[in-house]
Amino acid sequence: MKKYFDRLKRMIKSINRDRRVLTVFMAVGLSFVLAIIISIFSLRRLADGNRRELDTMLTYRIYESVSNSLNEPIVVSKTMACDDFLISFLQDEDKMSEGEAVYSMRKYLSSVKDSLGYDSAFLVSENSRRYYTYDGLNKIVDPVNDEHDVWYSIFLDKDVPYDLDVDSDEMNEEQWTVFVNTRIVDDSGKLLGVCGVGVKMSNLQCLFLEAEEEYGVKINLVDANGLVQVDTEDINIENAWLDEDVLGDGNENKVFQSVEGAEYVTTKYVEYLGWYLVVRSKRADISREVGNVISLNIVLLALVMAVLVIMVMISFITSRRMQRTEEEAAIDRLTGFYNKYNANEKISALCAGQDGTLMIIDLDSFKLVNDIYGHDMGDRILIEFARIIRENMSADAVLGRIGGDEFIVFAIGMKDEGAVGAFSEAVNRDLLEVAKSLMGEDMSIPLGASIGVIFVPEYGTEFNELFRLCDRALYVIKSNGKHGYSIYNGDIDDGLPTDITLSMLSTILEERNIPQNAMWMGKEAFGNVYRYMVRYMDRYSGTAYKVLFTAKFIRRDLPDAEKQTIMVSLRELLQESLRGSDIMMQLGYNHFFLMLPQINDYNISHVIDRIMGSWKYNKYSDQVELTVESESMVDY
Repeated sequence: MKKYFDRLKRMIKSINRDRRVLTVFMAVGLSFVLAIIISIFSLRRLADGNRRELDTMLTYRIYESVSNSLNEPIVVSKTMACDDFLISFLQDEDKMSEGEAVYSMRKYLSSVKDSLGYDSAFLVSENSRRYYTYDGLNKIVDPVNDEHDVWYSIFLDKDVPYDLDVDSDEMNEEQWTVFVNTRIVDDSGKLLGVCGVGVKMSNLQCLFLEAEEEYGVKINLVDANGLVQVDTEDINIENAWLDEDVLGDGNENKVFQSVEGAEYVTTKYVEYLGWYLVVRSKRADISREVGNVISLNIVLLALVMAVLVIMVMISFITSRRMQRTEEEAAIDRLTGFYNKYNANEKISALCAGQDGTLMIIDLDSFKLVNDIYGHDMGDRILIEFARIIRENMSADAVLGRIGGDEFIVFAIGMKDEGAVGAFSEAVNRDLLEVAKSLMGEDMSIPLGASIGVIFVPEYGTEFNELFRLCDRALYVIKSNGKHGYSIYNGDIDDGLPTDITLSMLSTILEERNIPQNAMWMGKEAFGNVYRYMVRYMDRYSGTAYKVLFTAKFIRRDLPDAEKQTIMVSLRELLQESLRGSDIMMQLGYNHFFLMLPQINDYNISHVIDRIMGSWKYNKYSDQVELTVESESMVDY
């Protein structure tokens, strides 16, 4: 009997022990399952959140590229619509024979197409309905009987200045083309015709395809009705529709899940096109990992770790993509330096807590490189100049490009004028060597670097104020020989009066051996006095204007003496039209630069009209074509 009871006790203990083990196993198992569920939801939220952020940044990046691709043809088409030659042609078209009209337009449109690199250029006359192209007369537009011409009546019915239309190009083997249609009207607003240029769809398709393949997304441009206008697959163009729910209201940007729950859609309204940029991406798929966890429950812990590792990897990869996209947006592509915004942000933070040297570096006479050797050579010089700056700076220095030929540097810890001088000498020496190797030993352009310097925190830690003072130091070296450096020392302000009168400006110009009014002045000399002129304008409240008159001789064989006589006549006409507070300078022999303070939009138009009208009745007006440009100086 005792043996029986002992066996019963051992059995009860075994059952209790197994129950405890089972309880522990169940608790661990439930913990693992709960951890897996939490990990799955965390993974879903993290992947989806990163996907949304990546898609948003990608959308803005593509938006900038689309703007660069389509904004230029819009500007060109608008310019064509305002061309006096084109307007006169349409007004006098019925006075010419068809052959004369076709020859004239073919020559004009061929010039637009070939010189600007567009795939097509066209003009439709409202009077004759002739469709002129760079190849001559293409057809007589007939929207009623020819489906290819329906676009014309649709565009006119919209009553808008310009519009984009995606259509097959009859002149280019029916290739899909984005046409910019622009109305041409006379002074009374009467419609004369429609002109524009065409850009092959393949240009935008290549841009979209590259992004689709790199980021695993689908990209479209659609109109306000949801009709696809641009797609990497030709079959979808003007044939596929997107749900209007994915389109924002006006300029609204949206990021949301579609009804099926499998896609994210990012929408950006392109205001000047009236279209929407739509980027669609798949939600992160983690079902395979979940299935593996369920089917291989005997290794729950290992699978939980695997899921965690996968989650970390996805987070790392996605974060790296986001970081790369942000870095690309922050970097000037040509030089590899920070762009203006990011350079200023980083240097502003450093100025608040680090000792160092702030420098503004200006590339002297760089415009001459572009003018003489072309912009490709200018880009090569900028690339080499950036390399020279980087090689002569410490690795922790912040380098930025803040203008076409202007750079900013913050050298942490540098507080020695000797180091600044050595840097300036090295940069100017290396730049000269590079310039001669690229442009030839006989290169005569006085290329060099002017450097404004201020030590931080001797004059404060607020970046905007430090930048202003450093810019004054730069002006000193620019005004005193260039190719060197100037360190701000607190006395520079005394040499730059902020309240300059007209008589003071005259004195400044005389000190530089430059006459005040109607003078012959080169670009370099003009740059030396322009800042003083702006400070003179500061004396006056309200809006100011800059105006540039350009005289172009119609006859090239005029003797120099006669040209000079004509320019004197024009100069006197301009002087008689100006007030005592206005400034005028003659640049070269045929440019007159005016600065007019305290004048509004209406009055400046009146002044310009009066001058142009007076010149029209001048005895030399048939020998010189006078053009004018004006710009408000509200933000100068």
